Amino acid sequence: MLGKKFIISLISLLALFIIQLNLVVADDVYKVSNFIPKTGLKLLAEPKQNSKIIASIPQHTSWIKILGKPQAGWQKIIWNGLQGWVPVDTVELDRAATDITGEKVDCLHDPNVKNKMCCGIVEITDDPSELVKIYSVTGIAKGALLQMSSSPGQKENVISLLPHNATWIMKLGETITINGIKWEKIKWGGNTGWVDARKIQYSPELTSINDMKRKACNVPKGCDPDLSVLQKY
Repeated sequence: MLGKKFIISLISLLALFIIQLNLVVADDVYKVSNFIPKTGLKLLAEPKQNSKIIASIPQHTSWIKILGKPQAGWQKIIWNGLQGWVPVDTVELDRAATDITGEKVDCLHDPNVKNKMCCGIVEITDDPSELVKIYSVTGIAKGALLQMSSSPGQKENVISLLPHNATWIMKLGETITINGIKWEKIKWGGNTGWVDARKIQYSPELTSINDMKRKACNVPKGCDPDLSVLQKY
């Protein structure tokens, strides 16, 4: 017969295993479903229509985390540091991003990797000593989106939409002025295109963070993620 203390210990270990399993499941990453229109998915403060808009999440956006279980057709999520509610059928599992996240978690727990800062996606440049300035969106109302177009001055041919709080924008060194408005070629979210230069501003804090990480990780070492998963799905 098993002793009472042993059974209690076994139950405790089983509970701990279930908790750890749930934490692994919680690392799943989601993305906006394809049918969301170009106005973006509205992140709402409460699980109801006509609630306060926290932000607009552009179509195809990933790196969304699910918080808890759905409630009456609504799902609480966190994205870009913001928490809010969206209709439950507007997000779906992003297998590629989930794989990358899993590789980062493995890297963080790998005792052979000393520099944990290099776990995950790290931008590699030809010249590690060059300062890469980082910009953020400015002057956009909460819930609005900044258009990135394939050509300067165009309202059509939209490549991507940047939310009002978008960061980690990089200028590509090309500008052009059309009808008195300066347009800047940028890179953001894996896309390259043109935006109204008045709508982005330099971020010294993010530039410093990016510069430190890039210099430390700009050589092949650590656990670089296998980005080929982005082509798998």
